[in-house]
Amino acid sequence: MRLILLCLASMILLLENGLGQWSPPVQLNILNDPSIKTWPSINATGDTLYYAKQGAGGNENLCYSYRITDTTWSAPIFMPAFINTPEREISPSIGPGDSVLYFVSYGRAGGYGSYDIWSTRRSLAGNWMQPQNAGPNINTAGNEWGVFLSRDGQRLYFSSTREG
Repeated sequence: MRLILLCLASMILLLENGLGQWSPPVQLNILNDPSIKTWPSINATGDTLYYAKQGAGGNENLCYSYRITDTTWSAPIFMPAFINTPEREISPSIGPGDSVLYFVSYGRAGGYGSYDIWSTRRSLAGNWMQPQNAGPNINTAGNEWGVFLSRDGQRLYFSSTREG
């Protein structure tokens, strides 16, 4: 089964492909509150959704919700404070086995530009670890954002304002 998420006018819609047919879009109601939600990424098993949502400080931070039933999702759960800064985290992309999460952070210490791509990995105990900058082969003095990790974890797609 393949899943597609659409973020349209502050609504997150889910489409499923089963037996060669796409389902009609289903609005994920629990997630459609007045705060900003962007950049949805669903895991390979379709039971956890990662996205950016307006946090207590007014900036976007990373959250996740898990599927309770076919039509019900949990309330947003913010990622740990060492992942979410007081600035802005957006564009989460979950990797194979839910073991690595790539995301974009604005102004985080140790970055190369304003918006940089970072990643965090799960420990063997299942806890998220300190984020690591994706490095100078990916990040530049320009802005990198819109990160997407392929399902096999072998390719990283993103947008950039880098020269050339």
